[in-house]
Amino acid sequence: MIKCNHYRLEPGVEVLLYGEELNLPDFFKAELIKEDIDPSTEEYRHLDLLDRNLLVESVLGKRTRDKVLEEEHITSFNDLSNAYFLVKAKALNKSRRVREFVEEKYTEVIELVKKDDTSSKNDQGS
Repeated sequence: MIKCNHYRLEPGVEVLLYGEELNLPDFFKAELIKEDIDPSTEEYRHLDLLDRNLLVESVLGKRTRDKVLEEEHITSFNDLSNAYFLVKAKALNKSRRVREFVEEKYTEVIELVKKDDTSSKNDQGS
């Protein structure tokens, strides 16, 4: 099951990490603030939104999707959703690769949000 958690990394940078496996290597010195959050809510929309697996690969020096989007200043859910709607309106003046990465990541995050909505509705119905 994919989750999204709120972390504080050294030196006090707060991020949202999503993925199936959210344990981070010790060298990140990450402090878990809150588990199972919705990245689209007002409280979290401005925080950097990172795929946990790509974060680890990025630290290892690989050029990941999140790294490419970061270079284009698309880091938070706000940035991502704005870029996605510009892609759909054919108005995002970025490379094809960046546009594809925006669509790919936005779809992943929205699926995560939908799963959260479905599980919370199921919890309320019980």
